[in-house]
Amino acid sequence: MSGKIPYGYRIENGEAAAVPEEADSLRTLFRAYLEGCSVKRAAELAGIPRSESCCARMLRNRLYLGDGYYPPLLTEELLDRAAAERERRRAEAPARSWPGPRPPVPAAVRFRWAPGEDPPPEDPAAYAAWLFGCIREERESG
Repeated sequence: MSGKIPYGYRIENGEAAAVPEEADSLRTLFRAYLEGCSVKRAAELAGIPRSESCCARMLRNRLYLGDGYYPPLLTEELLDRAAAERERRRAEAPARSWPGPRPPVPAAVRFRWAPGEDPPPEDPAAYAAWLFGCIREERESG
């Protein structure tokens, strides 16, 4: 067995065992999320000291149903309800786009070439190499 041990478990004598306090926190995370809290707020209420993205992964982790090595901590019904809630929120969320006009790019990151110089190449690989050269030149002269 390699990798990190999922939140809610510990390994004792080579066997996975539930950590009761963490298992309760995990169920609180799910309940708070299903009651309308954001992932971040649900984690705060549950007392789970993990990042928001980590807690979002917990809400999708089917390992919590048990897999023969890890004992079950959640019911399939609770995990499925969280998945349905996630999809509902995703469907209701507005499309992500930049709000309003984009701000101007700072002068330090503008790319320019002198009159009479060749414009940037069309080939993506050659363009990337040209762009990297511009960054290096800007830093060296700035």
